[in-house]
Amino acid sequence: MRNIRFLEIKKCPSKEVNLHLPESFDYLPPKLKLLCWPDYPMRSMPTTFSPKNLIKIKMQFSKLEKLWEGVASLTCLKEMDLYGCAYLKEIPDLAMAANLETLILVFCVSLVKLSSSVQNLNKLTTLDMKFCMSLETLPTFINLKSLNYLDLKGCLQLRNLPEISIKISKLILNDTAIEQIPCNLRLENLVELQMRNLMGEKLRKGVQPFMPLQAMLSPTLTKLQLENMPSLVELPSSFQNLNQLKYLHIQYCINLETLPTGINLQSLVNLNFKGCSRLRSFPEISTNISSLDLDETGIEEVPWWIENFSNLGLLSMDRCSRLKCVSLHISKLKHLKKAYSSDCGALTRVDLSGYESGVEMMEADNMSKEASSSLPDSCVPDLNFWNCFNLDPETILRQQSIIFNYMIFPGKEVPSYFTHRTTGISSLTIPLLHVPLSQPIFRFRVGAVVTNNDEVHIKVKCEFKGICGNSFDVCSDFYVYTNYKEVREGGHMLTILDCRIPLNEDNTPLAQRDYDHVDMQIDASDDCIKGWGIRLLEDCSSPENQLGNLINIKGLVKSGDINVETERSRKRMRGNTKICCDVLMPICKITRYHFESSIANLEPELDLFLTSSSIWTQCYVELPFIFGHVFQADESNRDNEPEYVEKSGDREKRKQIKITRH
Repeated sequence: MRNIRFLEIKKCPSKEVNLHLPESFDYLPPKLKLLCWPDYPMRSMPTTFSPKNLIKIKMQFSKLEKLWEGVASLTCLKEMDLYGCAYLKEIPDLAMAANLETLILVFCVSLVKLSSSVQNLNKLTTLDMKFCMSLETLPTFINLKSLNYLDLKGCLQLRNLPEISIKISKLILNDTAIEQIPCNLRLENLVELQMRNLMGEKLRKGVQPFMPLQAMLSPTLTKLQLENMPSLVELPSSFQNLNQLKYLHIQYCINLETLPTGINLQSLVNLNFKGCSRLRSFPEISTNISSLDLDETGIEEVPWWIENFSNLGLLSMDRCSRLKCVSLHISKLKHLKKAYSSDCGALTRVDLSGYESGVEMMEADNMSKEASSSLPDSCVPDLNFWNCFNLDPETILRQQSIIFNYMIFPGKEVPSYFTHRTTGISSLTIPLLHVPLSQPIFRFRVGAVVTNNDEVHIKVKCEFKGICGNSFDVCSDFYVYTNYKEVREGGHMLTILDCRIPLNEDNTPLAQRDYDHVDMQIDASDDCIKGWGIRLLEDCSSPENQLGNLINIKGLVKSGDINVETERSRKRMRGNTKICCDVLMPICKITRYHFESSIANLEPELDLFLTSSSIWTQCYVELPFIFGHVFQADESNRDNEPEYVEKSGDREKRKQIKITRH
């Protein structure tokens, strides 16, 4: 064994193995360069062991109280990793470790002090001492020339921060008892600074903490985190010099009221003011923000200029007790993925100004489908309003042009907005009398009452069926995330899904896609749905959308004659219906009707067509003569003048109606 240079004893991941060494164990190979022995069971290294050849030593989670006595020759040592050595009370004298680059003492909870010999480690780049909970002091002067990473997080007893290397790039002081920052501290290369939950009374409740920190805010800073600093009232104007700052997190600084104006941090992408309860407004700091967290702040409304945040993907305003109105121009926030405003008791109005036209809406929807492969974000957001009891979900849902993935409200019942409702997970059969399936997207909304689930997987299944026996199956999957422990209203949530199902992906001819109804089924994880409903968005439910919002249809049927004849029509009508037009028009809306409805229902359909804003100038309709009263001429409306012409056929008289639009 004398010639062994690499010794690595690995733990068995599948089962616990206890390695027992005899008490007389007192030997390790003298030529070792690598020693890796997790869970080393002895209190110290063998007394005969000479570490002079060691390059790397890793003794994680060992029972070591100390490594060896005295000053050892460690000229080859580059890395010492004692992670999780809970019994370690002191580290060896490192005066001879001139080449040491990495020293890891994380969770060495019995370590009280750091040897002063570390100040001679001029090649040390990383000093990680997280959660050394008993550590009380550091050497007074640690001007380590190469140190660029110092992590003291969780050193609960540490009260002093000595002068450290000016080359340091990452400094983490979270959860320490540091009382003050050295006045002459200069960190010219600082890239990341974290100061969260500092427990030192002088720094927490004394003068502005940024007074001594201003010299630390180097223009090279890209990440700044400050948390739980009651003495922080305002940010210094020197912030305008942080041109490379990307992440700014200032959380639970309860006395912070204002932010500097007139600054433009173009590199800033992540902004977090969570818990700054006195902060009621903030200036337009950057237009490149992708994540904005305003939870538990004092804001009353969303700033109008937020629509300039073209890259915004996350907007969180949970538990904002003063928030009264949320106004978001979703059509401009093309990358918005999540917008949360839960537990906002004063919230009464939500304006999600959607897309101005159906064509723009469908273009955005197509963009969202391509996003998974070409863009990092989707433009179809999740919207959460749980525990906002002063909001009326139906008022928001009437904003039909908006597109979202899902919305969450408090509620125990499915609103009347959903025209087809049922309990449990029973299926629904919905006629497609007024839904133009010629468009590429079939859109509808699902409202479901969900109970007590942190994550809900909801699957909506659709089976389109036609009189001719043709069918088409498709389903949509939704993953709804919430924290049900915070949900009141008896643990019930009203979850709204905005479903957009692509049609005609295989260029199927229109006649073969002529479905007269759709069977819908909903499945959810853990049987958490108590009731649900459906509302088709392309229907005649509103005067402005009488023909299914035909402007949404991208492909219009070319002019010409279309003859529709089915077995049912031959039995009932002994004839056929013929419609022709001389210009582009959504003629499919009329012709497809006869696959699904008796001719007796054609009268209201023609009325809707003739009074709509569809693009046409002249239309001919041939019907069996028995239907002599199809519609009456409207003398008050000279735009549509019907001309009745009797026509003899081979078997029966027919009536041809010529409609001309002037």
